[in-house]
Order: sequence, then C-alpha cells, then structure tokens
Amino acid sequence: MFLGMRALGTPYANRQFAEIAATTKPDLIAIYQADLIKNETLKLIRKTNPDIKMINIYNDMIYSPERFKRVLDRGLICDHTFLNSAGPELTDLRKAGIAVSYFPNLADASVENINGFERAEKDFDLVFISGERRSGGRY
Repeated sequence: MFLGMRALGTPYANRQFAEIAATTKPDLIAIYQADLIKNETLKLIRKTNPDIKMINIYNDMIYSPERFKRVLDRGLICDHTFLNSAGPELTDLRKAGIAVSYFPNLADASVENINGFERAEKDFDLVFISGERRSGGRY
C-alpha cells in the first residue's frame, strides 16, 4: 500500500466500525471481503450485541492455504459464510464446523447481456487473469 496508508487507517476503521455498530445496534452485519475489519472487532461487536447475526461473503477462489485460513477464521465468528468456490474447499470448511453455502457470481442483465455462451461461433475471446501483489508466484 502507498506509504503504509492501510496500516494507518486500519485501526481507525475498526474503531469507527465498532462505534457505529454500538450506536445503531444492527440486526445483521454482512462482511464482504472486508479484510481491514479485524476478527477481534467482530467479536467485540457480538459481545456488545449478542443477538446480532453476521454473515461473511467471500467472492474469490480459495486456492491457497492463507486464503482458506482467512475464510475459516472469519467463518468461526460469523453465523454463515457464502462462497463462490465450490468443491473440496466448501467441504473442508463444513468439516471444520463452518456454516457455509455456495453462491454463484452474480451479474446484472444490464451488464452481462451478450450471453456469449449461447453462441456456437465466436469472433473473439477474452481471458483476463488477475492476482494479488503478494500472490506468491501463482501466475
């Protein structure tokens, strides 16, 4: 991160998040790949609001032990986790005691309107591969 700004902003973001949750006392918190929000903050929120429901939404493939552990650790705090990774990762999380469900990548018809999969002949094809800066040489 540029000039370590993430490191500076993370404690502030967690304090603000906990303060807002304490003030508003929500019935549900949905965490969508919010890695800046620490598990300790979620535990504090649950301690001050024991009836709250928390869900974790993870929209990336779980291809590394680090990502699996991140989802597992968050899943131990949240009431339910939704993943768009199916297969062995989903099974392994369930075996670990995580309430987890598969969900597909969602796309709005106004964005995904070509339905290229319906065409037998294609004039072009595009593959976009992206990764984290710290991907460990995956690509």
